[in-house]
Amino acid sequence: MPRIADDLGITEGLPAAPRGLHRPDPPRDRRYASRSQGGPELRTPWYRSASSRAWLAATNAYEGSGAHDMRDKDITTRPLTKADYDYIVRVIDKWWQGPTNALAHPVYFYELGDLAMVAEIAGRVVGFLLGFIAHRGPTGYVHLVGIHPDFRRQHVGTRLYEGFEKAAARERCASLKAITTLGNEGSVRFHEALGWKVEEVADYAGPGRTRIIFTKSLAN
Repeated sequence: MPRIADDLGITEGLPAAPRGLHRPDPPRDRRYASRSQGGPELRTPWYRSASSRAWLAATNAYEGSGAHDMRDKDITTRPLTKADYDYIVRVIDKWWQGPTNALAHPVYFYELGDLAMVAEIAGRVVGFLLGFIAHRGPTGYVHLVGIHPDFRRQHVGTRLYEGFEKAAARERCASLKAITTLGNEGSVRFHEALGWKVEEVADYAGPGRTRIIFTKSLAN
């Protein structure tokens, strides 16, 4: 069952590790430093460890090897329509295998939906991204992403992020941002593979509610 984040839930992650390379497991002790309170760093986050970096480098090489080239060419993205939104709110709980419908609030279509988009394969909607422009910055903010369970690990999320980044750049956004909860390792790997910076911020969502913050500069 995918881990449901407060805002962002990339569940497709990266492809399986190349043959002969073991994907490292996160440590059971999930203690993190408090940036806002200047707390001591108790351990290096697991995804910064040498073993995790080696795994990530190998999967990145695999991603660029051409193994998915034909599959990538079949994926198209386009702006979200009302029909798309109606479909998403019907299927999102099934895609996420849990109650998630409330995160697809209609404000992200009607008032904040100018940059929202869907991904299609052969005319079938297989993924969506709800995102908007936060005018401080301005910043392109990714709120929620969903991938059809049958089409994960096929670069659908990557194509959605590429499309959103281009749209945000056209709107002269200075950066991109997204957040997730601790423990969403698939989302961390996904963003790192796309060149986003990762930072843990204590009390970000309130006392004791640490969040992982993803950012990417769009500066030339």
